[in-house]
Amino acid sequence: MGFFLLSAGPIGFQYGAEVAFPASEDVKRSSYTYGQISGIIFIIGMDALKSPVTGSMILSLVFLIALMC
Repeated sequence: MGFFLLSAGPIGFQYGAEVAFPASEDVKRSSYTYGQISGIIFIIGMDALKSPVTGSMILSLVFLIALMC
């Protein structure tokens, strides 16, 4: 489900933005770019917090949960 949902996400966001408030193409493209950049930053950050001995990502997931709260 995650694989298909990840690919359908930008389409849903685009449709929601068009229905809510039509914006120029530059605004839409830049918001998509910022979303991709933030995803890359999260992946790099989670990899940096990974335990070097066991490879456990518990610390990074707890940090992500705290960030969402």
